[in-house]
Amino acid sequence: MNPASIYNSPSGIQIQVSLTFSPNTVLPGSLGGPVDIIIRTSDFVFFYANQAVLRARSSNGFGHLLPGSELAQSPGPSGSRTMFSGASMDMPALSGSASPMGSQSDQHTLYPSFHPSAPMSPDPAYKTSRRQSEPPSRKPLLSIAVEEQSAVFNIVMHITYELACNKYGPDLNTLSQGLRCLWKYGIPVPGMDADVWTILLHHSQTQPLWAYATAAQHGMDSVCVPASRNTLAVSLSTLGEAEAQLMGAIYLRRLFFLHVGRRIARSYALPWISSSSSSLTSRLSKPTVQRVIITPPQTHPPTQTCSPDKQTAISNAWAIAVADVVTRPLAPGASVATLLEAFRPLELTACDICKGNIRTRLSEIVQHWLNIKSTI
Repeated sequence: MNPASIYNSPSGIQIQVSLTFSPNTVLPGSLGGPVDIIIRTSDFVFFYANQAVLRARSSNGFGHLLPGSELAQSPGPSGSRTMFSGASMDMPALSGSASPMGSQSDQHTLYPSFHPSAPMSPDPAYKTSRRQSEPPSRKPLLSIAVEEQSAVFNIVMHITYELACNKYGPDLNTLSQGLRCLWKYGIPVPGMDADVWTILLHHSQTQPLWAYATAAQHGMDSVCVPASRNTLAVSLSTLGEAEAQLMGAIYLRRLFFLHVGRRIARSYALPWISSSSSSLTSRLSKPTVQRVIITPPQTHPPTQTCSPDKQTAISNAWAIAVADVVTRPLAPGASVATLLEAFRPLELTACDICKGNIRTRLSEIVQHWLNIKSTI
């Protein structure tokens, strides 16, 4: 969803204004306040905000862009210079040769909430009181420009104001860029209850490694743990250098231990590893899984329909199925159904007692497989 809408000014100039941070939007609770700053993104979308809120949320004067911060008085890179009231912004004109801040009529374009014909609150009484209270001379708002595009900066602003941004449906790349911009503007990483982490977990179903790396970069262990389960569906050979750097050494090591541990548990035949040789092997209970899968189903006393020879044939077929499972290239995230499909044909030629014994053994395998740790 586009975070901006088109505003048609009385002077005929069209500008893009943020849907959430527009001059007429009333934010909930103490997050409101008079609009006293306009922020322009690199794709010319305008966000209307309150300096007091930005100062309260930021630890560095919102990237040193607000007056009074350390670098606010110094010109920044082209297109990101801090501007004070009465100064023109360092930006090209919109829909014409006139600068958006160059004339009084164009100033109304940038500040539609101060224009007499601009739409205000749907309440007529509010309109009347607002118009009557407006002073005859209006001081231009503080105007600054940022380097980010509107979709990315929209994430930053929603986190700054502690608002939900799921209605915009940001993709993983946009969400990741927005989170990485927080340090630049001195905004703390949001808590676990923020909806950005819910969106990130949703993206981990389709892009598990990148979503895990994004959560790891910000130290969100409560997000990394469930996201790591989704990484079992992909091979770590697809892990790129950029993703590994985002994860950092600790979370990269934990992810590798998860995948390697699952492979060890699946291989069932590593005699040089004992249950006490490493904490990883002990945690996965590998010897128990190995013993359960290699051991054939129990036999029963001979009956008229099931002789000892038939039971021996079932045991041999079980051994062949075990060899198929051990040599099959299963992924660490292989499902239980994939694991057991080699054993299903055994029930076709077995008697009722043998079928019961086979199902009992398969249930034990399933239980031990599910007990193997599937998250970091």
